[in-house]
Amino acid sequence: MKRCILLAAVAGLATCQFSWTTSSTANLYTSSSLTLDLVQRGDLAYTTIYESGDDLVEGPKWHYEAYGVRAWSNATFTLNLDVLSYYKISTTFSVNIFDVTPYKQIIKWYRPENTLMETVFDSSNTVADFWDAKIAATYSMSFLTLTTSVVETAKTLKYSMVDVLLNPSTSVPYPSTIAELQTDMAYDSDYVSVWSDSYWKVEFLKVFGIDLASYFKYYGKNLYYYRFSLLNESSNVYTDQLLWDIINYFS
Repeated sequence: MKRCILLAAVAGLATCQFSWTTSSTANLYTSSSLTLDLVQRGDLAYTTIYESGDDLVEGPKWHYEAYGVRAWSNATFTLNLDVLSYYKISTTFSVNIFDVTPYKQIIKWYRPENTLMETVFDSSNTVADFWDAKIAATYSMSFLTLTTSVVETAKTLKYSMVDVLLNPSTSVPYPSTIAELQTDMAYDSDYVSVWSDSYWKVEFLKVFGIDLASYFKYYGKNLYYYRFSLLNESSNVYTDQLLWDIINYFS
């Protein structure tokens, strides 16, 4: 019966999706030079997730794919400031009530193009010497945290040197009047700065002296298992106690 419950839970987690969102926007201040808006948003969601890219643990010669499930709830407060219609900054404070990824399956492999390069330039190497794959499963959880992200942009000038060379009489790489300067300046998607403000990053539980790891032994861990090589059967396999606890419970 427990195994049936486990299979039903896995199937349900992998296929269902739920999301609830509410939001509002209010203008806090407006003048000829400044505009300040506040956007408030609340989210409660459960979704499946997908990730891919260079593996940060193994390095750029490894690629990874991951699929999992995630549930979270947060409240975000975004301040949008516009200065003189030439500079914009959006600061988002995200209060994460909970963010839990109960299971994420990962597979990573040595990039085949790098394997090819290794074997082409050294005939003594074979594909088996370099190519390999690894698998892992992770989980993560966090409660009551604050993260802050910032998006900044300013109007810039951009001129086509091709137009200047082809039409020197009508195109110049600079504004000749203040009016042209105002007209030529524009927001450019190439110059949008997006960054995380680590100064406004807070774990509220730690602020109040609460250590969840002392109450919940799995808190702070994030690895179910990790097999270091799929080709080498004798390779090391790390298995976390939480996985054994789950297996024993449903066995």
